[in-house]
Amino acid sequence: MRRRDETAIVVAIAISLIQSTRARAQSQADIIYVGGRMIGRAALDDRAGKLEDRSFRASITPPPIELGPWERLNLGANYRYTGLELNGGAAFANEPMRRHLHALDATIGYSHIFDRRWVASIGVIPGLRTDFQETFSERDFQVGGYLLVTYLIGGDPHFKFSFGLFGQTHWPLTPISPLISIDYKNDSFAIDVGVSGFNTVIRLGDRAEFGLFGRFSADWYHVMSGNAPQVDAARFLRLVEFGVGPQVNVRAFGPVWLNAKVGYTFSRRGTFGDADRNEIGGVSLDPAGAFFGQIGLSVRTPSL
Repeated sequence: MRRRDETAIVVAIAISLIQSTRARAQSQADIIYVGGRMIGRAALDDRAGKLEDRSFRASITPPPIELGPWERLNLGANYRYTGLELNGGAAFANEPMRRHLHALDATIGYSHIFDRRWVASIGVIPGLRTDFQETFSERDFQVGGYLLVTYLIGGDPHFKFSFGLFGQTHWPLTPISPLISIDYKNDSFAIDVGVSGFNTVIRLGDRAEFGLFGRFSADWYHVMSGNAPQVDAARFLRLVEFGVGPQVNVRAFGPVWLNAKVGYTFSRRGTFGDADRNEIGGVSLDPAGAFFGQIGLSVRTPSL
């Protein structure tokens, strides 16, 4: 994979994982989320045929644990399932290629409050990326770490500028990447902008929100080799995409919210890699853009 692709993927993964240690863009933080997404069937090239994509995600991000007046322990966990099916075309005319991909991450972080404006955080993020088709090995696991500094602009805890570094064990070309984001929220609206995308909402009282989002996501998985001759040496699969669209959040009851998104994916890309993660040619997984729908439930608590 080209170096600029490696850099973009590392930054996207880093920000998406580290955001589990921070309050979300809304006035409240999601401590529990479960939801699913379906992407419309997309055409690939003549060799690979069609791609079907569906996913499910569950996460838990409890409020920080106070270790003292200036110290916090940040914990979190995130699980994501992605189901892919390739069928048709010259490569998969006889037998569809199905992949059931699982991603599991845990976040263990420590934050120190220096004064009313500066907060520094450090943490480790062990993870698992696999299709559970072969015996576990070191290729199924990864370890990430981060150093993040947050500046409260004007001393306002609702107006934050964050910057830092993220490192990942399985990216030999770019082991360390920079992080940067800014977010602001009040009783009427919220906005969060970072390297991996943006999120905006306008609030209608305390029961509804609507807005726009844009999200760049990327990940890799250790997978069983494929049946088609073009991918019989594959041991890894990388998935990259960027999607934008509107979103609506409605309070169902108490702290439980119903979250709905629709959008359109751009720049979707899948790459098979050999045992050394070198790209395997012959089958292109660069589908055309497609519409998607996502719905979920979340439990919120006031952000700290």
